[in-house]
Amino acid sequence: MRVTLLGYGGCKPTDFFNRIEQLDPDLVVDVRADPYHAYLATYTKPQLEKKLKDKYVWIPELGNKTKDIKKIQLVNEEEGLKKLLELVRRHDHIVLLCAEKKDEDCHRSYVKDRLLQLVK
Repeated sequence: MRVTLLGYGGCKPTDFFNRIEQLDPDLVVDVRADPYHAYLATYTKPQLEKKLKDKYVWIPELGNKTKDIKKIQLVNEEEGLKKLLELVRRHDHIVLLCAEKKDEDCHRSYVKDRLLQLVK
């Protein structure tokens, strides 16, 4: 099992999709609370589905209800982690996707840490 973190913030779409191609994940898991609105339409759920096809999955339960990284509150942590755990068991390499450029500024780091606690 391999879990990679990726944020599209400040990234040109061509660079972003090149990075995904380089990472070559089995699945890109979107952990945003609202993937229908993004600074660039390229990063919305419909566009990512069009580009990534069956490699794209959104888990709405893993979206962060707050914008404060110190007060992470997932939409439904238990259910979201359950879904993510099922995906991880079926795929060797997944990418957790969100908007923030830096992993340390984003709840996707928290999601990965919680996932790793569950698979131990």
